[in-house]
Amino acid sequence: MKEIIQFEDWAKLDFRIGEVISITKKGTEIIVGDKNFFTKLSLVVKKGDKIVVLLSQDNLIIPFAGNSFLVPDSDIEPGSRIS
Repeated sequence: MKEIIQFEDWAKLDFRIGEVISITKKGTEIIVGDKNFFTKLSLVVKKGDKIVVLLSQDNLIIPFAGNSFLVPDSDIEPGSRIS
């Protein structure tokens, strides 16, 4: 059975805009505000693409919907909070 998250808990999550800054065979580097994160996930992205990420302490989580990550509708500054 899937757990259901309450809206109050959902609102506490720190969703931000991340920008892809480099892609190598080892993974992808993403900048969020003034912090760089590295993920070993093989993402189908190109340098400069922006995606929605979740910050949890010093960890980067990339939320997926189906088999795709989330992208912003408009040009939003990396590190901007999604609310």
